[in-house]
Amino acid sequence: TGRVLPGLARIPHPTRHHGGRPGPDLDEDDDTGRTDTPVLRVETAPTLPRGLALLDAPDIDSLVTGNRLLAAELITAADIWVMVTTAARYADAVPWHLLRTAKEHDATLVSVLDRVPHQLVAEVSRHYAALLTKAGLGHVPRFTVPELPESAGGGGLLPATAVAPLRAWLIHRAEDPDARRHAVSRTAEGALDSLRARMPELASAVAAQYAASLRLAGAVEDAYAGQYDRLRARLDDGEVLTGDAVNRWRSFPLDCTGTELLDSLVDGLVSLVLCAVTAADAAVDEAWRTEPAARAEPLAATPPDHAAAEHRLGMAVRRWRRVMDEYVEDELRGHERATAPEPETVAGLLGTVLLGGRRGRAAGEELAGRVGAQGATRLRDRAGRLLDEYLDRAVHAERDRRLAAVENLGVHPEPQAELIAALSVLQKER
Repeated sequence: TGRVLPGLARIPHPTRHHGGRPGPDLDEDDDTGRTDTPVLRVETAPTLPRGLALLDAPDIDSLVTGNRLLAAELITAADIWVMVTTAARYADAVPWHLLRTAKEHDATLVSVLDRVPHQLVAEVSRHYAALLTKAGLGHVPRFTVPELPESAGGGGLLPATAVAPLRAWLIHRAEDPDARRHAVSRTAEGALDSLRARMPELASAVAAQYAASLRLAGAVEDAYAGQYDRLRARLDDGEVLTGDAVNRWRSFPLDCTGTELLDSLVDGLVSLVLCAVTAADAAVDEAWRTEPAARAEPLAATPPDHAAAEHRLGMAVRRWRRVMDEYVEDELRGHERATAPEPETVAGLLGTVLLGGRRGRAAGEELAGRVGAQGATRLRDRAGRLLDEYLDRAVHAERDRRLAAVENLGVHPEPQAELIAALSVLQKER
């Protein structure tokens, strides 16, 4: 019924087609990377008694992740686990991992050793039994299926005698009410009992995961906060007014216009802000190297794009310049047209005052001489607040882009509390 494996759609007839589309064979381990949505193909066999359903899972060591997840889902939904391995692979690690899981869950377990050469039946069975006993699973029913000519090519049917003991054991569990009840209740109780240990472990893992995400985000916050403070200090020291910009300032206004001076200052500011962002990203990368969580695909797959960052920062600085030009025009409207200074000249002086730090004091005096002390103060205050706002917004936008990769992981603290609450409800109900 739909109560069993409710997440899988049913194909009720023994056919490979459903609704005009091919349905997957659940009894085939397809390692080709097929990504079809799994379905449950239900077939009836008159040779099986009522109440017995055999469900074949993909290999638990399949190369395809989806197959392994489906196998785990099918196994944990079963009342009885029939672990089939071969004489060539019974010592492999994966089957024993499954056996240990079955032991932890106290699941009703049966082991089938398949394709055992006749001449090696006694030796292989004895060794396999010793391994089971060492693992604390010596009580698990074991059945051996010999290697027969019919099974050598993979296309023949084994004679009924080869699987008669296993068949008899399974039919007894289906037809005997007490055996049936014992098998079903034992697996169910074992699964529920295992939650007492597994749920706190999972809650602890969720808490560790959330703590890791906080550390990752904290590294971003700290790196950008530190570089932003350094950026402000470099602005106060007048580092924008160096190189080409300082040469322009020395030539102003005779051999350099206000527009050319401001162009050079804007370029220097963009370079300074980009340097801060790049240094912040480098500090983030350095801090994340010690964090295993930083190797998660969404984080590792999204390295910072500094060319794009330069474009965004350049646009932000140029927007600040345009608004500053508007402030200058507003201020000059109160001056008589005949005596009013050129807006480009005033804007160049204002930019030098704001970005030149202590080196721009002479520009401040010249600005006051052209627009008056009060006008110069108004321009410095308005354009300075605007500069702070634009720089803050631009740098924090780059920080938020780096944080977005962490936030996109979707790690939150709530699941830990929800897991603990669910376990508490379960224990109370039991």
